Amino acid sequence: MDGKAFLGDYARETPASYIFAAADRFDELYDANRAVRDDRYKYIRYFNPENPMLLRVKYRDQMPIMQELHRLNEAGELTAEQALWFRPNKPKEEFFDTQNDPHELNNLAEDPAYADKLAELRAACKRLMESINDDPLKPEREIIEAMWPNLEQPITSVPEIAMNNDKITLSSATEGASIGYKFIEKGSDPAFSNWMVYTEPFKLEEDMELVVKAHRIGFKASEVKRYNEK
Repeated sequence: MDGKAFLGDYARETPASYIFAAADRFDELYDANRAVRDDRYKYIRYFNPENPMLLRVKYRDQMPIMQELHRLNEAGELTAEQALWFRPNKPKEEFFDTQNDPHELNNLAEDPAYADKLAELRAACKRLMESINDDPLKPEREIIEAMWPNLEQPITSVPEIAMNNDKITLSSATEGASIGYKFIEKGSDPAFSNWMVYTEPFKLEEDMELVVKAHRIGFKASEVKRYNEK
């Protein structure tokens, strides 16, 4: 995930000028949207304007509230504002003054009075996309092939277990992997205990066995490894 912390111990020293957002996959459906906003204005670029504003996602459409909204739309009983969500296609761009229009209903992209601000946020969006090599229209298969040569999914490395100052330290050679661990009674079935996420060294109590595995998103999980001191 590209980003910088805005809260906590690692919060950035200089406040961000912009916040960026993206959307590409909606369950079984594809779309490609990018957005950027400052403290007042918001710019949205739709790379698939031929798509409807509301995608017919099967999981969402099974919900009673969605079925009622579709019924109201088909009966022409939605207000003009509510019906905006059901537009058969999207504009190429949207631009909102979120201070005066917090619900983002009035698209100002064609208003010459906002041309300079629109150009500023459009350029900011383009710069970010270029800086992270973001190609929203690249076919998903090509992305997978770039991540997995020959379409072979990589496997997360099995965690390494080390003892330092009577405490156990876990690590994985796979960069970005998360490590899970659990304690079980020696010889028992680990399926009946819960995984914990490793964050710092810990002690292993006597008569307990350690079970670990690692997983990086996009990779297959590592093999499970078991350890006891004796």
